[in-house]
Amino acid sequence: MNPILVGYVSGATDNLDKDYDAKLMIQGADSFYSILGDEKLAFQGRQYPINENDVIPLGTVFYETGTHRISLANRDGVFANGHPIYLHDLLEGTYTNLQNEKYTFEAKKGEVKDRFEIIYQTPFRMLSTVENNKYGLILYPSGNNYIIRANKAFVEVKIFYASKTD
Repeated sequence: MNPILVGYVSGATDNLDKDYDAKLMIQGADSFYSILGDEKLAFQGRQYPINENDVIPLGTVFYETGTHRISLANRDGVFANGHPIYLHDLLEGTYTNLQNEKYTFEAKKGEVKDRFEIIYQTPFRMLSTVENNKYGLILYPSGNNYIIRANKAFVEVKIFYASKTD
């Protein structure tokens, strides 16, 4: 797999910039790239400062069906200080904070442009409270299950689910 770069840089825009973006020139057997419009990018400069609602679509090409992994190699700026970088697997419905762990997944041979995206906050962040933040409590879906992570051991956790009815 090849490395890619997404950086928030003064002077860059969220559009294609000749000074800050570089198209993916060589697509190897296994390739990974960010997507901007119709372009496959190896380097993508984004407008500084970081927009917490930013979404970076990612594309992949796999030479063969099998197990693959996505991880961070280097961090700079706010990312060096632990700012969350979530890999959202749209197929599996999972969110992985790449600052804390690698993401291992199964993929079929071929190109996929709509499975992954990078985001900086999960949709569940809005549901947090001061008390939850105090213990680093995070709840997120993983397939048909929910994952609960916290900085403190809990004896009991109650989850209340509300759904929209038509």
